[in-house]
Amino acid sequence: MGVCKKCGTNIWPGVQICPSCGAAVDNEKSAGRGRTVPIGKWGADRTAQFDSGDIAENKAAATLSYFGLLVAVPLFMAKGSKYARWHAGQGLALLAASVIYSIAYSVLAGLLLSVSWEFYYALRIIRLAWLAFPLLSVLGAANAINGKAAELPVIGKIRLLKGC
Repeated sequence: MGVCKKCGTNIWPGVQICPSCGAAVDNEKSAGRGRTVPIGKWGADRTAQFDSGDIAENKAAATLSYFGLLVAVPLFMAKGSKYARWHAGQGLALLAASVIYSIAYSVLAGLLLSVSWEFYYALRIIRLAWLAFPLLSVLGAANAINGKAAELPVIGKIRLLKGC
């Protein structure tokens, strides 16, 4: 994060004009390589940490990370790619979260329905949370194919692969 020379306000990388005083910002100092850029309150864009050649070469492998068990493909297809490995880590976190959700939902449904069938419609509503997983998958794949390394909302900070 940079600082405005005129007023001292913290400025995010890539911002060209200070939001407080309107002074021009020196982009070289405000856009440091290897830093993260917050995206709303969900996660960070870590694209600057990766080599542009690595990104261009391994977009397809990184995209496969978000489609279930295909998460293993980038780990073998692009062994030396930090970009593909980072996306594989995000895809693995997504896969793990979906498996945990499925197990928890099944246990909850079994317990509640064994007590009373009156919980049936409540469980149907809870089941709608499953829609988050395909949406996160599409979001991750879109980021990968567009050459971005942005953390997925909610689960993006989970690191299941070493070095990701």
